[in-house]
Amino acid sequence: MLDSPLFTSDLALNVLQFLSVKDSSSLASTSSRYYYLVHQFRRLICGTELSTVASHIRDVRSRQKTADQVVKKAIDGVRTVPNFALGFSTRSASTVYDVEHGFLAESLSKSLPTDTAFVVANSGSIQSANIDGVECQSKSLLMLGSLSHQSEIHPFYIPGTSYQGEMEFIVQNEFDHMSWDHSPEWKVFIVYVCGRAHELVDEFLVCIQRQYPEALVVGGICGDGVVSISQQDTNKSTLTRLPNTELISMYEDLKGRKASQAVRNASMGHDALVDLVYNELLSRKYSPQRVSEGIFGIALAGDVPVQSVVSRGVKSRLTDGDPGATTPFYVAETRLVRCGDPEFFFGGDDAPPFHLVRRIEDRESGQFLTPAQLVSRFGEPEFLGIQREDEDGFELLDVHPISYSTGSFVIPTSWRRGERSLLNANINFFYLHGGMCMKDLETKMQLLKQQTAGQKLLGALMYSCSARGPLPNMLITERMGDAERFADVFRDVPLLGFYAGGEIGPTARVGQRCVFQRGHTTLQGFTAVFALFIVPIVDVGSIQLDDSPQNVKSFLAAELGKRTVRHS
Repeated sequence: MLDSPLFTSDLALNVLQFLSVKDSSSLASTSSRYYYLVHQFRRLICGTELSTVASHIRDVRSRQKTADQVVKKAIDGVRTVPNFALGFSTRSASTVYDVEHGFLAESLSKSLPTDTAFVVANSGSIQSANIDGVECQSKSLLMLGSLSHQSEIHPFYIPGTSYQGEMEFIVQNEFDHMSWDHSPEWKVFIVYVCGRAHELVDEFLVCIQRQYPEALVVGGICGDGVVSISQQDTNKSTLTRLPNTELISMYEDLKGRKASQAVRNASMGHDALVDLVYNELLSRKYSPQRVSEGIFGIALAGDVPVQSVVSRGVKSRLTDGDPGATTPFYVAETRLVRCGDPEFFFGGDDAPPFHLVRRIEDRESGQFLTPAQLVSRFGEPEFLGIQREDEDGFELLDVHPISYSTGSFVIPTSWRRGERSLLNANINFFYLHGGMCMKDLETKMQLLKQQTAGQKLLGALMYSCSARGPLPNMLITERMGDAERFADVFRDVPLLGFYAGGEIGPTARVGQRCVFQRGHTTLQGFTAVFALFIVPIVDVGSIQLDDSPQNVKSFLAAELGKRTVRHS
């Protein structure tokens, strides 16, 4: 086969572009040469790839694919072995409903390789665009993907029973000390929060961004979910303390299907059931964990081509034009007040310092105003816009309630804003406006298109505030406005996500020249937060491979050596 190949290497690479991972794996098993070509194609050309599927079907009476069909179609749509999956469902894993449709998490557990990390977030309303139109009728949405071999993936789960004040230790234990010789520099966190864990999310985000200041953190508050986590270190003695009913439930989660009657039969014996579950745990890298209260998701390190855009539409009380335009009003007097200072209002030794803005200069008139005088002239702002001299756009901050009793603007510092002086920062007053929400999104989608010219947008996740849709309301007067605006500009790029009870992402800004944001993460409202998979365009014709017998033989020897080391 190597001496007289059926295809030239160029032709083989072109053919491989159209083969699913199953078909290319079958081709790789036919000869050493094709094994080499398939692996080089996956390494050099595929890079990161995504397959997205929605369960909703237009013009079909049933209108829904089953969960098994969703997963199968997603697998058929990838050319490389998937290593992560992000799912969205309108149905909780604890809800009894249409048996024919099935649970997405169960289908993933039984259909994907056990070393594929997956997360499923369940929400009352999920959304997609460019998969089956712009719709919110799907019961399940799935993004199945493969990140390059230069990336790392770590699914995580922090129980909602954790205590405030413990989070720094929990984060270090979860992300900083994964092994004695290796602590990845995590670049992206996809985070979901459910149940009473919303009380912990601010502390979690603080700890993450302190440890990884440039990390991108996106996600939202959902109903509940499922995450695959490593359980290979589960102690057998721990299992022996569980009742049969819990062991059976764990076994069903692991297998992704109902247990047989023999397993459910109490006469099987507790010890035999423990052995069954324990052996199943040992056979897999990840196993599913149901989450009803907790913080869960996936952390990504290495070559991770994900960027974020955040949109929130506001109008200015100080200007009638572009909300991103500068105003005549600048901070003229400000002081950083620390714990222990006479003017420090807050209790607790760990309360952060805050900026106390006392005077504002109107550079058009030359007058100096107190914050109270500015509020008296223009009305109370819903958001205080602050733009330092070297910053891109206005950061939208909540006005601290204590401000009006002190006659000053009280702006707490944090890991998001730091303690740099606000002197000479431009000030604006903003309020939410439905029409401006759509206009801001239109502007940012156009900027995104311009700033990704020459690159390929593979897919997008979107977490929209539940007050932004999917149905029209007093502020957003159109159905699924966020998804529609995305689809207007990116007609062939799949988007999926859910309507959240709070969105996690970089703090919303107005008037940026650069559309992308990272770091400065917060839990906010009435925003649309995007996570975008953006990769360079690869020209297959420019790839030159040496598939001579000698080079193929050397490649196979190197692969065998890696496997020997990995299993020794």
